[in-house]
Amino acid sequence: MGIRVTDRGEWAIVDVQGRIDSFNQDQIISKIQELIEVGKSKIAIQLGPSQFLSLPTIRFLNDKAIELRQKGGQLALVSPSLKTRRHIEIFGSLDHLSIYAKASDFERTA
Repeated sequence: MGIRVTDRGEWAIVDVQGRIDSFNQDQIISKIQELIEVGKSKIAIQLGPSQFLSLPTIRFLNDKAIELRQKGGQLALVSPSLKTRRHIEIFGSLDHLSIYAKASDFERTA
């Protein structure tokens, strides 16, 4: 799995390449935690090529989305597959996440 972070003003864009599974979930979890610790309150995770999120990652994203919303921030998922959205809904919640079906949808609002 590869992770690239781009700073775009108030947004940090986390581009994930590959599966996020139990073998590498700590990489994405620690990267997002690091962004929050340095004060980023708006984080978008580009999931297009990533078609799998581990259960601990889903729970972590749900918790961080709630935390960021309470502080006036936002956690967004960009281009998640339908399967990924279903898994999040089953094991977490989509209520606190902003979901953008395509990168162009995110670009128009960010």
